[in-house]
Amino acid sequence: PPPPPTPPTQMASQRPRRTAPPVDYREQLETRHHGHAGKRSAQAHVAVNTSEKSAGLAKEREESGKKRSKPASKPKPEEPAAEQQAEFEQPGDPLAELEAVRPDLAAKWKEADRELRLSSLKMFNATGVLIAKQLAIDAKLTALDLNRNQLGDKAGKALADALKSNKTLQELNLGHNKLGDEGGMALAEALRINTSLDHVHLDNNELCCKTGKALAEALKANKKLEYLNLGYNHLGDEAGMALAEALKINETLEMLGLWNNRIGDEAGKRLGEGLKTNKTLKHLLLNSNRLGDQAGTGLGEGLKTNTTLQQLSLTSNRLGDEAGKGLAEGLKTNTALQKLVLDHNQLGDKAGQALAEALKTNTALHTLEMNGNQLGE
Repeated sequence: PPPPPTPPTQMASQRPRRTAPPVDYREQLETRHHGHAGKRSAQAHVAVNTSEKSAGLAKEREESGKKRSKPASKPKPEEPAAEQQAEFEQPGDPLAELEAVRPDLAAKWKEADRELRLSSLKMFNATGVLIAKQLAIDAKLTALDLNRNQLGDKAGKALADALKSNKTLQELNLGHNKLGDEGGMALAEALRINTSLDHVHLDNNELCCKTGKALAEALKANKKLEYLNLGYNHLGDEAGMALAEALKINETLEMLGLWNNRIGDEAGKRLGEGLKTNKTLKHLLLNSNRLGDQAGTGLGEGLKTNTTLQQLSLTSNRLGDEAGKGLAEGLKTNTALQKLVLDHNQLGDKAGQALAEALKTNTALHTLEMNGNQLGE
């Protein structure tokens, strides 16, 4: 260690010199080394003792807890299987459930006699499911209007299940509800079984080819449906062809609405073939599709022998002169068609002249609309 400081009253040169004994640094190092080793050994010993004590305390607590714990309660006896089944089968009250969620809808249902109008009331999937439950047990409604809500696919499937058991509903409007293919296919399956519905609206529901094909199969089996509105969907050519085949078999449908469905020439041609043998269809609406000359010519061929169709609407397609001439040939012998709508196509003078010539012999047609074409003077 350094020498102590010099007292202020004595100079360093006046203090007698003291010599310190020689220091053995090796001995100090060994002593320090043994001291640290001993300290570490003591710490390890303390750690072992601490862990042993902790383990012992934990064991004591566990044993003490076991002694103090209460005896387990006896399990409750299980209910007989028959009672469980009876409780499961007890029906609920869908109208009460609906009243708890939407009292306004429940009140309308209670007040309704035979027709219930619930359009544009901001209903979604959950509410639609409750309405379907009530419909399944309802025995008085003949018309249910759910147009312009947002029911969705789950509600569509629930309504389809209800239609399998309902025996009184005759008209169902589900337009503008985003049912999608899942809801649409479920409804198509229900129409194979249902025996009371005669009017169904499924327009603007995002239905695609799968639903169109499923509905075509339903029409082959259904013996009651008279009116089917499928406008503003995405059925496409394949579904159109399937529906055309169904027309050859179906014996009840009077109105088929397929406007704005991306239906092209091949499907239009097949629909004309369906008209040759169909004996019930009165209104075929094909506005705003992709029908060209082949479709127009095919529909004209169908008109030659068809004896029931009263209205054919082809507004806003791609019909040219060949289509116009084909339709004119059909009109020469047709005795049933009363209204032909050809607005906003591509008909020129040749088509106009052919149609004018057909009117000389046709005795049934009373309305021919041709606005927005390319006819000359």
